[in-house]
Amino acid sequence: MNLKRDLSDGYSTNEKKRKAEEEARTVFGENEELREENEVIRKENREIKEELNEQRRLMNIYEKDRKKSNLVLTGMTMGTEDPRALKEVIENIIEEYLKLDIKIKNAKKIGNQTCLLELNNVDQKNKILQNKYKLKNYKLNRIYINEDLTSEGMEKRKQLRDRAKEETNKGKSVKIGYNKLTVDGRELRWNNKKRNM
Repeated sequence: MNLKRDLSDGYSTNEKKRKAEEEARTVFGENEELREENEVIRKENREIKEELNEQRRLMNIYEKDRKKSNLVLTGMTMGTEDPRALKEVIENIIEEYLKLDIKIKNAKKIGNQTCLLELNNVDQKNKILQNKYKLKNYKLNRIYINEDLTSEGMEKRKQLRDRAKEETNKGKSVKIGYNKLTVDGRELRWNNKKRNM
């Protein structure tokens, strides 16, 4: 009888061992499937991120191209919303103070003292930017003319100005250029990937 019980216990132990091994293989197989699914999801996630970055890059290129001939005029109180009247007033200011004969394609009021100017080409824009210093002679109030920047460009400009202010407060000589700062003769360039200097 004892021999029978010992044999049946051995049989049940072997059976239990076999079942445990089978369950372990099943769990291991499920874990392996989950790992593979997880890797597929990670790969898809990387691809989506790359695609999103590419879309952002293309949108930025499109936005830059759309704004390449635009300027933003600030500091002048705009009494009208009429684009034709704005064009006429601004063309007169450009002619009288900048001594340039430039026809504006479109003018749009975007704030109480802000106007978006759409010019016919980049050359006109550059001529205005080269001569904008002459607006200091404007009698009524201080007028500023700047490029119409993308949101990324505005962020760059803000960081450049903030850094320039820091360096100036330290008593250093600072000049702001296009995507760069010159601090005491040393040039610091903007890094697009890191989004800083």
